[in-house]
Amino acid sequence: MGIDNGDSDAEVIAFDNTYGAHYPCISGDAGGSAINTTYGINAFPTIILIAPDKSIVVQDTWPFSTSICNSTISGYGVNAASCPVGFTEYEKNLITGVYPNPASEQAQFTFMGEQNTLYTVSVFDLSGKPVLEQTMDKINTSGEYSYTVPVGNLAAGSYYLVLSSDKKPCGRVPLMVIR
Repeated sequence: MGIDNGDSDAEVIAFDNTYGAHYPCISGDAGGSAINTTYGINAFPTIILIAPDKSIVVQDTWPFSTSICNSTISGYGVNAASCPVGFTEYEKNLITGVYPNPASEQAQFTFMGEQNTLYTVSVFDLSGKPVLEQTMDKINTSGEYSYTVPVGNLAAGSYYLVLSSDKKPCGRVPLMVIR
């Protein structure tokens, strides 16, 4: 998750679009500055492991690497588990962006559609449970497309938006829903 300090929604969106941030981000104006103050974030980037009770387990895990993350997390009794929805089964991520993220009523995502393909968009909660699924109209010409997903009925929280064709995942991005 990207937590900005001091910038507006528009500035964060421009940064995300410029540098390809495909993860939930919150601007300084929307609460990011308060989060930085609450958790004492003074340098960027800062990696923080926060427990479910909202206490900081590890502050400033840097330099970040998967092995450091895994050993730190496992040191607190958390073991790796396989992903229940097969997110690792796609070869390339066709999703090129999602806006707004965080979203409250709807999220629009863009993707590189392939000719003569029928796509399905699904939203999964973090436990891997599908909470929304929609089938799009068939794509007749290859190119960039956008699609709007209604998220107004979802509870506030973190999700994954997954694009698939023929039930095979071909793209995913984190999606945050706010109220």
